[in-house]
Amino acid sequence: MRRDTSHLPDPAEFDSQLEENFAKQFGASRDGWHVIREGEILHQRQKVFMPDFVFQHEGGARVLLEIVGFWTPEYLNYKRRVLRQFRPHHLLLAVPERSLRPDASVGDGDKVIVYKTALKVKEVLKALEIFRQNTHTA
Repeated sequence: MRRDTSHLPDPAEFDSQLEENFAKQFGASRDGWHVIREGEILHQRQKVFMPDFVFQHEGGARVLLEIVGFWTPEYLNYKRRVLRQFRPHHLLLAVPERSLRPDASVGDGDKVIVYKTALKVKEVLKALEIFRQNTHTA
């Protein structure tokens, strides 16, 4: 009997060492936030998007994180469009500093984290809290 398998990696596998290191440092939960790897598939019209991580706060806030690792100008522009398209879903985008030109703008202020070589848990928690506070005041 032939068993078909998907060409997609198992969600337990990471797309990059950067993602794996971040997940290990963050752990399963921290400061009231629980994290799930690739825990949600978003769709709108003909566009589908699966963020790298889903953060669920015990108070009810939910934030999605997409980490940009390998970068080209076209790829970052695509991620910007995705961020705008799925904005109601509380998306957070992490972008490597080395990929940005000095005059580049990543936009959306608290919705973008710029990192050097590793994504810092402290910075992600800060951004998650901004989302959580905005959710409670909205």
